[in-house]
Amino acid sequence: MSGFSISLQQPVQQASQGGSVRVETSNFVVRSLTAADVTPEFAGWFDDPLMLQGLNLSALHFSVEGLRAFVASFNNLDNYFIGVLDKRSQSLQGFYNFSVNRVHRVATLTMGMAPHTRVARQILWEVSDPLFDEMSSPPATEKISPRVRPTTPPVLFPWPTTGP
Repeated sequence: MSGFSISLQQPVQQASQGGSVRVETSNFVVRSLTAADVTPEFAGWFDDPLMLQGLNLSALHFSVEGLRAFVASFNNLDNYFIGVLDKRSQSLQGFYNFSVNRVHRVATLTMGMAPHTRVARQILWEVSDPLFDEMSSPPATEKISPRVRPTTPPVLFPWPTTGP
């Protein structure tokens, strides 16, 4: 036996904080959320059937404090919870969640828009490109992929549900 071994345990890393994300478009401010951004209305999104269907989740029953702790757990380095706020009213319109693998320089994302909004597609069209540019500059992330399942409803493109 040569004495060569490979540890299957990952080394413990110190918790790190990255920089906050902030992008402005004509109508929106897209920025890292903080615990202070959590409202009872926002916590309620995670029990709304439309939101849960889009996220492919069961009801999460977040309390305001529970969602604040969840939002505070994002370090803006390996994971981001980014809000889309209306520029005029500063009301939260939606969010992006990015999980980043810095070794492989890839990220996966989930996005959610305020339940019952009628302008979700327009919001996503306006903010996605500038946000994706920000998330891949400097090129720490070379590829961003959505987390989708076959049951995920179409978001940006209105794919027909039946034939022509």
